[in-house]
Amino acid sequence: MKQWFNKIIRYFFLILFLAYYGSITLFTHSHVYNDHIIVHSHPYKSAKGDSATSHQHTEKGFLLIHALSDFLTTLSFLVFIIEAVKIAIQKVGLPDYQSIFHDHAILHLNGLRAPPV
Repeated sequence: MKQWFNKIIRYFFLILFLAYYGSITLFTHSHVYNDHIIVHSHPYKSAKGDSATSHQHTEKGFLLIHALSDFLTTLSFLVFIIEAVKIAIQKVGLPDYQSIFHDHAILHLNGLRAPPV
């Protein structure tokens, strides 16, 4: 049963990734809003013979697009930096910081403290 579930999950994530990649690759378009060009992608239905976008977004929609793209860019950058620092620490040969942090966190999380004097 577990192997069947893992197989289904693998195919689900593969299909999800391919759908996302297709969406951001095939449906990229731009809008001009308050003298700013906003480029984003999502499936939309264009009018016949109209190569430009035939749909509009509200001001809140543009703010949501901006917030999501800013969040995802910042998150991916932070993940990249954290992984780069981990690799750098391993290459330099510093002590295993994960075990040091783990021991320190366990000491504080279980509530142990020194006895009163």
